[in-house]
Amino acid sequence: MSLVRSTIKDVAVAAGVTAGTVSRALRGDPRVIETTRRRILDAADRLGYRPNLQARALQTGRTGAIGLSCPSGPWILAHPYFAPLHAGLTAAAAEEGVRVILYTPAGNGHLERDASGTGVREMLDGRVDGSIIYQAQELAPETIRQLQEMGLSVVLMNTDEEIPGFSQILSGTEQRARETLRWAHEMGVRRLVVLGLNAGSAYNQVVRIGMESARLPVSVRHVAIEHLDPHDMGALEVALDLALAEEPDGILFSSDFHLARYLHRREKGLAPKDLPLFSFGGAHFSAPVTYPGVHYMETDLLEAGRKAYQLFKDAQAKKPPRSERLFWSRRPD
Repeated sequence: MSLVRSTIKDVAVAAGVTAGTVSRALRGDPRVIETTRRRILDAADRLGYRPNLQARALQTGRTGAIGLSCPSGPWILAHPYFAPLHAGLTAAAAEEGVRVILYTPAGNGHLERDASGTGVREMLDGRVDGSIIYQAQELAPETIRQLQEMGLSVVLMNTDEEIPGFSQILSGTEQRARETLRWAHEMGVRRLVVLGLNAGSAYNQVVRIGMESARLPVSVRHVAIEHLDPHDMGALEVALDLALAEEPDGILFSSDFHLARYLHRREKGLAPKDLPLFSFGGAHFSAPVTYPGVHYMETDLLEAGRKAYQLFKDAQAKKPPRSERLFWSRRPD
């Protein structure tokens, strides 16, 4: 195999077209007819041609890459709720030859929640065409303002309320909480404990608002994880102790990680075996990985990731910002 890197001119000669036609074909320009495009792709494959992304960025003003980041830190990328979101996003981008680059700031891995905005500027300094940002409500108002002033394409993912000036995927947390409480009430639950995320998280307050809006005769006690990382095992064990001390007749888990720990306790005889259990962890899959006997609220998170990519494309095309809201429903037994 030759170690000499093939150029766009080599592909043009092999395909019998101009270098400009090769460039247009590789960008997916609809003016290149399908037979010509296929001939060019075959030639590029034979020659092992790979576009020079830095040169392309200089010529087109675009890098062909999207940043992916989250104020809450890198733990979120392994979370069973978020994994299908970025799987859908990455798959949709890959189909069009766009790379998704994970941005994890140095240090504790958190985007700024203060007003400095250093990490945001670093993320959007020309290395990517824009970014998908999870849970942007955790960012400081000054950081949000800086994002707007940069003029790059930014889509906010899994926000609980609309942030003006951005396209976003709204989480639908209030609707999900309200419907879960109705479900629990129908099953005869009158004392429900909600095991939330880390103390101080905006998510916990949104769940509370959603349940209050249902206006049902159910006593709801909210228990938060007293740690920055909602998966800290020690803090989780303390929260489970507090939850069980309430003597509930139903428990709602915000994370299947928390639910799994409760089920482990139950197997050891350290938790009641007959409590109705509810979870926010569900998502549509052809073969869902869920715990039997648990009542799940679900939505299509893979499709939500694909919608986020479409919103990103719309932002690049300078279309007006718009929002898509997730709708949650009860998983059939």
